[in-house]
Amino acid sequence: MKLKNLFLGAVAGLLAVSFTACSSDDQGTIVKVPTLESINSRCFILNSGKSKDNNAGLAFYAPNKELGLLKDIYEVANAKKMGDTGQSIIYQDGYMYIILSGSKKLLKLDSEGKEVKSMSFSTEDGVPRYLVYAGGKLYVTLWSNKVVRIDADTFDKEAYVSVGVRPEEITTMNNKLFVANSGVSSNRGNTVSEIDLATFTVAKTHTVDMNPNCVTTANGNVFVISRGNYNDIKSSFQKISLADGTSTSLGRATHMGVYKNVVYVVDSYTDWNSESKLTKNTFYSYDTTTGAVNQTSFLKNIPEVLQSTSIYMFEVSSVDGSIYIGTSDYKTNGDIYRFDAQGNFVEKFDCGGINPIEAVFFTKK
Repeated sequence: MKLKNLFLGAVAGLLAVSFTACSSDDQGTIVKVPTLESINSRCFILNSGKSKDNNAGLAFYAPNKELGLLKDIYEVANAKKMGDTGQSIIYQDGYMYIILSGSKKLLKLDSEGKEVKSMSFSTEDGVPRYLVYAGGKLYVTLWSNKVVRIDADTFDKEAYVSVGVRPEEITTMNNKLFVANSGVSSNRGNTVSEIDLATFTVAKTHTVDMNPNCVTTANGNVFVISRGNYNDIKSSFQKISLADGTSTSLGRATHMGVYKNVVYVVDSYTDWNSESKLTKNTFYSYDTTTGAVNQTSFLKNIPEVLQSTSIYMFEVSSVDGSIYIGTSDYKTNGDIYRFDAQGNFVEKFDCGGINPIEAVFFTKK
């Protein structure tokens, strides 16, 4: 039963409780989640968990402080664990869609975290990785070297198209899909597939630097981050020329996010060959209206620990441009560092799970 008419004082006390649900071998009482109906500004953080530990999770955070962080909100709302290895989350038209790569599942949740629908991927499909929404359809990259089109309402698999080896992130722009084909360790990829949505076929193949993983769009442009070979070939942030299928490197990078016409870029570089294994984080931006790289950090008063801690998650809120940076030690709950749209440090908080990987932001309709 939902709790109604929550007073702020009662909510504050409630937040001190760790919200968990019973697993199949735990016969304790299931704790109900406080209603989120009155919460306007919402952020859901997907925690990947550890591979094969079945501890992926979803945390709820209210940016305007109407409520504090709620851990394991999926487990509480649905009285079951989410699954293994949370990989990607998107929000569209009142629903959240989540890929669990370890469990090979796709989930559809309402705006409070309640499961509406789920589906599994077959052995032939391979491991699902990332997804995007366009025109009532979901498009999911699969490690069977394909992209599958799924009806967002019925969850029926409608069609497949073959792309490059080990496709990772996928994005959409102007009735096209763009897919980063990472390849495998013995044969790193260097292409981005451009898929025509009308025909659901590969229209073009763009050449990029080695091992593309991340892809996004901004102001009519397509950007990609390639990881290199994790040794002598470093990662790179590139702009793709849609006309001739080539790309231009704009700097080194590991993460990126977009707000309005600016791409915010992070280079979280760890020198694994050094004795100290020192990490150095660099923050810069690219203005899509002028085509200029701004090497001045877009963050201010950065906490000292964040200067040299490996960054696991980087998200820019589509609602207000605020920035969320997640860190992890791969063993305990990660931390989120929040900055406002002007780059001012706001706060640090526990993300409610291991390995925060992605987040979605929206306001209640």
